[in-house]
Amino acid sequence: SGYVTHSENKFSDSLRSGYLSSIKFNDLVSTGKFDPLAAGIGQSAAVLAPAVLHQLFDSSKSGIDLVNVKASKSLWKMAGGDVALGLGAEFGRQSYSDSPSAIAMGQNSLQPNFTDTPIGGSSGALPFDSKRNNTGAFAEMVMPVLKTLELSGAVRYDSIGAVSNSKNFDSNGNLQPGSATQGKSAASSTYKFSARFQPTPEVLLRGSIGTGFKAPTMSDIANTLQAFGSTGFHDCPPGLAANLAAKCTTVSSEYNKRAGGNPSSGANGLSPEKSEQWTVGFRMEPTRALSFGVDLWSVKLKNRIDTVPEDVAFGNGAVYGGLFSVLPDPVTGKPTLTFDSVPSNLGRARYKGVDIDASGSVSTSLGKLTTRGTATYLIRSEYEVAGLKGYQTSLGHIGPDTQVAFRWLANFSVSLESGSFTNTLNFSFKPGYGDAASTTTSGSEIRVVNANGSIGGRVAVTRDVGAYNLIDWQGRYAINKAMTLTVGIKNLFDRNPPFTIQNLDGTGNMRGYDARYADSLGRQFYLTGSYKF
Repeated sequence: SGYVTHSENKFSDSLRSGYLSSIKFNDLVSTGKFDPLAAGIGQSAAVLAPAVLHQLFDSSKSGIDLVNVKASKSLWKMAGGDVALGLGAEFGRQSYSDSPSAIAMGQNSLQPNFTDTPIGGSSGALPFDSKRNNTGAFAEMVMPVLKTLELSGAVRYDSIGAVSNSKNFDSNGNLQPGSATQGKSAASSTYKFSARFQPTPEVLLRGSIGTGFKAPTMSDIANTLQAFGSTGFHDCPPGLAANLAAKCTTVSSEYNKRAGGNPSSGANGLSPEKSEQWTVGFRMEPTRALSFGVDLWSVKLKNRIDTVPEDVAFGNGAVYGGLFSVLPDPVTGKPTLTFDSVPSNLGRARYKGVDIDASGSVSTSLGKLTTRGTATYLIRSEYEVAGLKGYQTSLGHIGPDTQVAFRWLANFSVSLESGSFTNTLNFSFKPGYGDAASTTTSGSEIRVVNANGSIGGRVAVTRDVGAYNLIDWQGRYAINKAMTLTVGIKNLFDRNPPFTIQNLDGTGNMRGYDARYADSLGRQFYLTGSYKF
């Protein structure tokens, strides 16, 4: 047996309002039609309307073509049943392309005489058109040793090709002739062994051990290195080469930033992540209406793929000097210190935790009442960062990677099913954590407000971010077996995100909350419908 799959996804970014053409804006100013110093609040929209951009800004497309073939056969009998063997292979091709608009690209090697830039957004994007092939083969055997004991084993071999990019630019943004081979090809064999022991119908014991293999994504490799706004506020990186340090400011400042993939096919190119993991646990179901399970798990990673956090790079210019350069500002053209955020293999990581889940249901006069709960408790979360000694951790606080590994997370829901109607309340719990470090010389810039209202010097602040707990409601009506209508409210009580002083590395221009862990949209209403045929 087998199957053939073709999947294609398209993404577009359109400018609706808020972004201005720099050429048209400057024309309004130079002709006296708009005076930014005299304009009153709410009195500029009509005057600025001719300069507002309404156009497609960027579009990208990704696709997967996959051919899979597999076969299975019973080999012999054991006390618990037939021993089954499964074999298979797959052949695939991935594609990923990006086509920024003229104003998104700005002035570059493709349009050297183009001078317009978006006010309110970044410029300097570059296109790419990349493809790569992959093949895999696998085998799996299931052995029912006893009626109560089942063993299984699986092996897999994967080969991932290098990326072929027909729109290839060098690190300075110059278009290169012909197609380029980017990244490195990689191949690896992985395995998994598992056991399942069920001494009684109510008790199940289970465990597994195995390895994993994850090639860098197409975007990790093929994304063109291009302007990506600015960094947070930083002091000049200590140990930075003199020619680079000469472009530092004398006070903590924002610097230009570029982001993109790592196309190197040499020693600095991306190697696949590899993992070793195991899990052991149990499940108890004393009745059909009650279930409870616990799993202890561990994962160890090698060649972890990620970008070097800004705070780490700016804290050690000697180690991370290769991520800095002096380049023309995409808007002013002036030589400016620029930080490159590109993925690399950052070393090892190790994680251990406990997953807990439980569910129960009971019949009531109003209908069937079902409760479900899940929780994860992290025992260990550690990773290596070049330039820092030993393993680092973000467990319960913002760590060197500017992220948080929450000590625990929990989710609980209650559903009442009354005929065709189902109402569900969902409770999500996210604990507080240690906020970003702020000192008198680095980190988030916290300053004293003097008694006369003037701004004083920087101060060190140590604080915690508050917990973030939400309640959602959803109502579902099954019109018939094929059609369902769903209405819901997210964040039922309009809870605000907890305050943080974190300089939000890579998450946009938000200040005061962390969009990675909390939602600023507040209470949200939604309505969806589905039809199965």
